[in-house]
Amino acid sequence: MSILYEDQQRVFCDRTRDRVLEGTRQLGKTTLSAVELIEAARSKPGSESAYVDLDILHAEKVIGRDFETLTEKYRIPGNPVVVNGDVYFENGSVIYSFSGRPSEIEKLQGLKFAILIVDEAQDGSDLEGIIKLCRPALIRHGGRLLFTGIPGRVRGMGFWWDITNGDKAHLWGQHRGSMWRNPYLTHENIQIQLDAAKLELGETNPDYLRHWLGQWPEADNAARVYRWDPIEQTFSDVPVCDLYISGTDPAGIRDREATVIVGCRNDSDKIWPIAEYVSEKGNGGDYCVTAEVLKKAAQAYKPLRSFYDFGSASKGMLAATRNLDFSQYMEPVPPKHLDFEIPRVNGLFKSGRLVINRQLTPMLAADLAGVHWDLAERAKGKNKYDTKTPHPDVADALRAALWGVPGFAQDPKVKKPPLTEEQQVRAEIDKMYKNSNVAQKSPKLDAILGAKQPMRKQNRVDRRY
Repeated sequence: MSILYEDQQRVFCDRTRDRVLEGTRQLGKTTLSAVELIEAARSKPGSESAYVDLDILHAEKVIGRDFETLTEKYRIPGNPVVVNGDVYFENGSVIYSFSGRPSEIEKLQGLKFAILIVDEAQDGSDLEGIIKLCRPALIRHGGRLLFTGIPGRVRGMGFWWDITNGDKAHLWGQHRGSMWRNPYLTHENIQIQLDAAKLELGETNPDYLRHWLGQWPEADNAARVYRWDPIEQTFSDVPVCDLYISGTDPAGIRDREATVIVGCRNDSDKIWPIAEYVSEKGNGGDYCVTAEVLKKAAQAYKPLRSFYDFGSASKGMLAATRNLDFSQYMEPVPPKHLDFEIPRVNGLFKSGRLVINRQLTPMLAADLAGVHWDLAERAKGKNKYDTKTPHPDVADALRAALWGVPGFAQDPKVKKPPLTEEQQVRAEIDKMYKNSNVAQKSPKLDAILGAKQPMRKQNRVDRRY
């Protein structure tokens, strides 16, 4: 126990079956994990334990480094030996390293765990999938779970939020940590690097908040495309709607095909996305598969109108073919324009009209929470998605469906962006020429156009012979 400092000991001594440790970087999560794994292997001969990290190379490196350090310094009993990232003990116990990738998670089935530790739980690992696969593997040795990580990218979203701050938090032993409480780090060195990170990233940057302060970013951080608040802008009870509308983003070579059903009521201005049909990435199939999906949606909800994201001429051709072969008419939406559509959708969230249920439409919720702007392009005045985040096919399907919602096209609650200075000048010029044949002097125009007077309007003469 002398290996661990006070905060780590508190986690180690917590006998709760499942535990979480959330906090900043450099609080000693991997050292704690190594000690937990050693204790489980030593006290339960013939058992198996696992350390899961998103990157298998990182997992093997961390485990190998920490185990060798602990073995040399503290003479760990059992003569543990590290072989290819796994640790073997004389008593027959083994500690395995895995990545959090889906193909690796499947390997967890059939083992007999004394403890299962997932590090970097905020980044990509299918925590729910891991738990479903591994619960039976914990029976023989009375195994336990420990999930560790920093706060996630979106407050109120994801399984990591659920078990640390959300509706499942009461089922887990809760622990928090900070680099400031790590006795192996000096406060002076922490402050130097903290100040440097604040200057480089900015004190409101989500990565600064997560990595350095251990805080969950607010829902309206500037990097996010959709300003959906997963805590406030939600619904639980599924309403019986008076009309339904479907929106489809047809599949491409690389992307998913997605259809979203939204519902509305005559006595409410709310918009409820209540169902989604989403293919695997690049596996949307041809127009016949799309027709089957739309048939299923039509049987369940009988949508009054159906829209599709036009996108390209090939998508239009497929829609026309589907209409001929299956009598499924879908209306093409106007060409996508991020400068126009995204503020309007965010206006629906802000006004409270558009609400989301994560259980009904989990893929849509993931899109709304996960897609980010390319901030470098935004700085140039261009709205482009960050290619490091998944393409929001399901959110695009929602945007298509919204064109059938009453009042969406002229939603008075969504404010138009203010005119730029150039647009104001052009509007003033248009107004002058509209009201008079001769333009009048304008101080604003003089200042911007260099005091040049507009030319007098003249009648056009047809000089053709």
